[in-house]
Amino acid sequence: MDDSGNPHPASRPDPDERVTPDFDGEIFRCVAGTALQATLGWREEGEDRFDGVSIQCQKGEALRYGRGGELFCAPQEHRRNCNERSLLRLHGPGVKLIWYRYEEHYTETVERRSERYERSSMTLMLDGGVGGYH
Repeated sequence: MDDSGNPHPASRPDPDERVTPDFDGEIFRCVAGTALQATLGWREEGEDRFDGVSIQCQKGEALRYGRGGELFCAPQEHRRNCNERSLLRLHGPGVKLIWYRYEEHYTETVERRSERYERSSMTLMLDGGVGGYH
């Protein structure tokens, strides 16, 4: 985003869509004078789903991926002028798939229901025949 709020594409330093879990470095960079905003999402069954959660970096920062799945903003590594435009021509903007670990804390409500049945059983023999009891 520039100072007027206009979006500009961020550049990818490489053409790979997937970032390996042991990668440590920049995954998106911005043109000088712009700030980076990345929207996070999920890929399920081949479909990209974005839930609106985003990371916003300041001017001069890049989005970095660190060992162990850490995603954060940090000052861009120094590159030659027009590097970001060259990267956009080479690799375009786009999606990066990373292995990201997060913890979610929640409270689960469990309803327990108990039922009790009582059952009695007895054997009753009746003899309605003629004669006596033997």
